[in-house]
Amino acid sequence: MPARQGRSLLSAALLLACAGRCAVTGSDDPTILQAAHVDRFDGASRNVLENGLLLRSDVHLGDVPVIAQAMGPT
Repeated sequence: MPARQGRSLLSAALLLACAGRCAVTGSDDPTILQAAHVDRFDGASRNVLENGLLLRSDVHLGDVPVIAQAMGPT
């Protein structure tokens, strides 16, 4: 799958903002962490910190909006 435009920048920003930890599990292994979109990705304009979560790759398989709602407002 080709990389989405701006994904590496979002990943780097989320690593810093989330102190390098998965928002759900607290895992801090950067080799398994991924940038996840809260709202569906539909272009580079969605690659903003406010629309992202840092998730462990196996957690990223789920429904991110449901996870974000369960976490509550930031």
